[in-house]
Parts: sequence; C-alpha cells; structure tokens
Amino acid sequence: LRTGQLKKSDAAFQPGERVLYAAPNPAEPFGATVKKAAMVTGMRFDNTNASGVPAVTINLYFARYDSSKLIAQRPPRRILPVNVTLASGQSMMENIPLMLEEGDAILGDASQTNAIDYIISGVEREMV
Repeated sequence: LRTGQLKKSDAAFQPGERVLYAAPNPAEPFGATVKKAAMVTGMRFDNTNASGVPAVTINLYFARYDSSKLIAQRPPRRILPVNVTLASGQSMMENIPLMLEEGDAILGDASQTNAIDYIISGVEREMV
C-alpha cells in the first residue's frame, strides 16, 4: 500500500510526513479520485542508522475518518505501545490486521527524521 520514512513527531500531518497511509477518499487532500476501503495486513519498520547511533523510538496511531474535522483534530488511537525502541540496524514487523474505511489513516512518528524506513502491506477495494 505504501512505503516511506517516518518523520519527527513535530512534522505536519501530510502524506509522507505523519500520515503513513490513508484509505483513499476524494474528500481528503491526498489525491484520491475514488473511495476505497483497505485491509492492512502487515507493517515493517527498519532502523537504517549506522552502528553506534542512539536507538530511535517510534509511535503508530490509527485515526478514523470524520468529515467535520481535519486529520490533525481527529482523536488518534495507538497501534503500538508508547515509544517502541529500535536499535541501529534493527527491524520490526507488526502483523495486526487493520480494516480501514475510506479516509481512515495510519499515522506515525519517530524521535529522529529519516532513520526509520517503513512498508505498509495490504489490499484496497473500491467502495460501491
């Protein structure tokens, strides 16, 4: 569904920043043209820092779509415990299946920018 790098927690809510993936909804500013639901089947996070660099903490959230609120105003729910730590070169797989309705989003941040690569796997289907 999406690949990228986690940004620091003070980054704005934009695709590629704190929004790691948003199920397509034309009402959202992410370029979608049709409404789609998504099933996230797995997420992988890799700390790409060289050996000897301090560990990086990551946080992941789920935000339900609400047409009356901007994404930054929607109450996020944690997917992972607070501040999961990845040492240099360490990887983590999260296989919690998530069902996203159109406009729902997965948000994330890290304690250091451009240190954590991510891959979100799953499938999308058009809403009828």
